[in-house]
Amino acid sequence: MNSTCATSVGTAEGEARQRTLVSLFTNKWSALAIGELEDGPLRFGALQRRLRGVSPKVLTHTLRRLEEFGLVNRVVYPDIPLRVEYSLTEIGRGASGLLRDLRNWVDENMDEMLRASDR
Repeated sequence: MNSTCATSVGTAEGEARQRTLVSLFTNKWSALAIGELEDGPLRFGALQRRLRGVSPKVLTHTLRRLEEFGLVNRVVYPDIPLRVEYSLTEIGRGASGLLRDLRNWVDENMDEMLRASDR
């Protein structure tokens, strides 16, 4: 990144923005929602059922944040009743690949990590 850019890491503003984005990905529901959207668009209710345990309020907030940062598209269809679908954007698909790699790594190392935590 260009060192004269106001959002470069190394500047206070750049570091604050980076922390904001890292916290977005490390949020439990953000990472899980991105994972669920990997296979294609989902309506709110279907996504909530797949995530098991997320409240409507928290899921709404999570999806709004993901949309705000360009990771998720929200499409409203003028059907009766109103139909809303969520899908990953191109940058969201890129993030989903990284998060999938992380989930795979956790799966491969879970037993060892849990044994270590029991010591």
